[in-house]
This record gives sequence, structure tokens and C-alpha cells, in this order.
Amino acid sequence: AAKAAFMFLRIAVVLLAVLPLTAQQPDGSGVNFYSLEKEAALGQQMAAEVRQRMTVLESAPAQDYLNRLAQRIAAQLPGAKWTYSFSLIANDDGGATREPTALPAGYIFVPATLVLAAQDEGEFAGMMAHAMAHVAARDWTRQATRGEIAQMGMIAAAQSTGSGWNGY
Repeated sequence: AAKAAFMFLRIAVVLLAVLPLTAQQPDGSGVNFYSLEKEAALGQQMAAEVRQRMTVLESAPAQDYLNRLAQRIAAQLPGAKWTYSFSLIANDDGGATREPTALPAGYIFVPATLVLAAQDEGEFAGMMAHAMAHVAARDWTRQATRGEIAQMGMIAAAQSTGSGWNGY
């Protein structure tokens, strides 16, 4: 029983040492294992995958409007400065998605239903600003970093028992 209590204490110490590193900072700062270049490559890859699954609607006037609105919003955002890329998408899944999908490095997919559902430009701009704020705060890669840190903590905890996962 004493050996089990000691092993539990060692695991608790490791986890308590790791938890502060995983805490989300209110200003978007904090630990992030991803460089801006790595995040840009991740965003590009994810955007290509979304474009394969979704129907992108080609509309020059809609694209111009989205780009002008994005430039006004981006000028006000703190954090990482990205060149935002917007794509207007159909709701192929039959659902009524009413929020943009924001991917790393500024790739944002805007469902046509969101444009139709917005009461006015202010409401629409608010939805866009919310999505862009997630990108500027680098939320995707900060979340991935927190997952990697937690995984390292679990590995350290398992190794501290001396028997790996078999001790559980």
C-alpha cells in the first residue's frame, strides 16, 4: 500500500508540474510549440482537405465583400498577423451551419447560410471577427501544444512508476 501511495504521489507531482504549462492565457500568449511557418503549413494542409470535402461557391462580388470586411477587422486584431483567406461554402451536409470555420494561419470558410441568416452587417462582422480572433490568438496550435504537453506528462508519469503502462 505504501508503494502504491508513493507512486500516486509521484504521478501527482508530475501532473501538477505540467498543468500550469497547459493553462490558456487570456491574451492569446502562452506556450506554443508551433512556429509561424509550421502553423502556416498546417493551415494550408487543413484548408486543402476542407476544400476537397466542401463545395466552394465562386462569386467575385461575395469574395470582394468578404475580403474588404476582413481587412477592416484584421486591422483591429492583436496577435499574429495573417493574410486571411476566405471561402464561401455551400452547406453540403444538409445542416444549417451558422458559423465560420477558422483554421490555422487565416483560412476561414464561411457557410452561405451564415450570410443569409445574419440580421445585418454588424452581426455578420461580429461572427467573422470572432473566427478571426481565434486565428490571431493561434488557438489551434496552442491547443495542440497543450495536448502534446499533457501527453508528455502522462509518459513521464508512466515512466516514473518504473513499469510503464503495465503498472496500471
